[in-house]
Amino acid sequence: MEFGETDLGGIEWQRCCSSDLTRAAQTAKSIYAGTIEFHPALREVPAPSFHRNLKIPFIGWAMLIRWSWLVNRQTRMNLKHAEARVKTFLDEIVLPPLLLPYRRFFHITRAVPQSG
Repeated sequence: MEFGETDLGGIEWQRCCSSDLTRAAQTAKSIYAGTIEFHPALREVPAPSFHRNLKIPFIGWAMLIRWSWLVNRQTRMNLKHAEARVKTFLDEIVLPPLLLPYRRFFHITRAVPQSG
């Protein structure tokens, strides 16, 4: 990996959360000096697999991957799982500390789907 300069726009972070995958962890460590929270819920969506040894330009791969999201059932499932992971992460990890100052004004619950 090559590391460069990162402009954080003068914002002082109170907290840094990162995927627990190596590349994301290294990037987070290179731009944030404080304690980093690593969460598997922030992992990337797996790239679709193609069973051909195609040699096409980058834009072709980008279009092929985008197309696979529309027609490939497994890719759609991966996206739904990733979206659910991120929503859970936001509900359980990120939002509660942000809402602590307002806890006396709100009763915050998480809806649980009914089975059946």
